Amino acid sequence: MVILRTRIVCPATGLSAKYPLRSPTSGRNVKSLASKRFGRFELLLRLHYYSAGSCGASTAIMSSLSSAYPSDATSIQYAGFWARTAAHLMDLLVASILFSPFEIVLYFHSSLKWDQYASDPHYTIARCTLSMTVWWLYAALLERSRRQATLGKRIVGLKVTDLEGNRISFSRATARFLGTFLCDASCGIGYLMAAFSTRKQALHDMIAGTVVVASK
Repeated sequence: MVILRTRIVCPATGLSAKYPLRSPTSGRNVKSLASKRFGRFELLLRLHYYSAGSCGASTAIMSSLSSAYPSDATSIQYAGFWARTAAHLMDLLVASILFSPFEIVLYFHSSLKWDQYASDPHYTIARCTLSMTVWWLYAALLERSRRQATLGKRIVGLKVTDLEGNRISFSRATARFLGTFLCDASCGIGYLMAAFSTRKQALHDMIAGTVVVASK
């Protein structure tokens, strides 16, 4: 049985006392126990148990314990459906503005009247391809950037992260963009899932493993 003695000091009086901490497993080194997550958690609990009667010691220990293991419920605020909708509408406007120069170039290149240009199948395919490319690069590049958000999300105060709260990669942002096609194919049901899912995830968020949260 390995025994570790630790000293608790009362900040008000300066008095101290030693308390033994025993390893729950015979022959197990307490240092290796404290170096692991659950070992550290158990060590703090034991320290709290032995010092429950000491002046202010239990409060300090529990404060240290809560800082070591923060609660996701208090640290993460998932974006609501309407906030996401407002950001999406703003992004549609921005993407349309970005696409406008390409639209003008295609139109003058066609040498057709507007109604003929709009109904021509070849130019229709070209327009759809260019518009999707602009939208993809706009969303993927900004969501994987340092700010982790498109312009619409930045205005509303949102950002995109992975499930652990980290910045997403360009490939994950691309997967998120491609997932929006499934949302469109489901007649918008994929987008509505953000209003009812636990983490406020839409279908394309679930596919890419992302969440939209309030930026701090």
